[in-house]
Amino acid sequence: MVVGKHRSSCMPGGGSMNGMIGLGLFVAVLGIAMALWGLTQRSKANALVGAARTWPTVPAIMTGTEIVRGGSNRAPTFSPVVRYEYELEGRKYVGTRLRAGYVKVGSRGAAERMLQPYPVGASVPVRYDPADIQSSLLELETSSSPMLMAVIGVVLVLFGGAMAILAATGSLSGGSGRSSRAAAPALLPGSAVAGTSAASANAAGPQTRTWRGSYVCGQGESGLEVTLRPLGQGRLAGTLSFFPLPANPTVPRGCFRVTGQADAAGGIELRGSQWVRRPPDYHMIDLSGRLGANDGISGRVVDGACGQFQVQLVSSPVESCQ
Repeated sequence: MVVGKHRSSCMPGGGSMNGMIGLGLFVAVLGIAMALWGLTQRSKANALVGAARTWPTVPAIMTGTEIVRGGSNRAPTFSPVVRYEYELEGRKYVGTRLRAGYVKVGSRGAAERMLQPYPVGASVPVRYDPADIQSSLLELETSSSPMLMAVIGVVLVLFGGAMAILAATGSLSGGSGRSSRAAAPALLPGSAVAGTSAASANAAGPQTRTWRGSYVCGQGESGLEVTLRPLGQGRLAGTLSFFPLPANPTVPRGCFRVTGQADAAGGIELRGSQWVRRPPDYHMIDLSGRLGANDGISGRVVDGACGQFQVQLVSSPVESCQ
């Protein structure tokens, strides 16, 4: 965790988890909209077919057909389009409705089969609404497209809801956390005894280490000091302090407690857990880094308004976080 100024959307405990929650909710809302649209269109189509069963018929002449391609290159869709003319009371009318609802299929062959009964120039019976003669259709069937859209919407609701719930409860990171804990060294990467055996590491006791450097966020480049101690199985706990640099002297001092996870490859993830000294308008966000040469740690601040960080191992803390 590190801090950024004027980031009210960043909450203690993790910008990445908040992002997963937001993504899950967005997917769920999109699914709700798709499901409602599909069900509404299917309901309208069923109502139209029910009414059309009582409509009178009249001969119509097919004047044109075509297949309109849509969707994407990987998932194309094909819509059969018809055009026909019919005459009532000495007046000609033009119809373009094949079935009730929007008609869309997944292959050109299926669309062509739907148009086979309607060659151009053929005379076909068409049903028309006596209350609105311009309203007509050829077939008393409904398209499956709206129902398919509703089913996809329900799937998105379930998927997005599950994603948001798992992110909110921390379960999304639980699996990877368990696997990294199983492979992580007992001591913090960079500790003087990190490469020793488990037995000798346990005998050595906790090895607290401090790193000092800088990071870039909304307030500009600021000083950064992180003190961490291993808890076993790659788990970390400690404090994070931020402070002004000569090039940016207006940054206030502040600090908070952090927890985190280290893996055997030197990766380190930290999250803030509790403020100790919080300046106004400062908020905790995630820090993701990796142990490098000379026991330095560098990486990125997981927030769109922030940038990179870099710290180097020092002999003892300079900042006080009590």
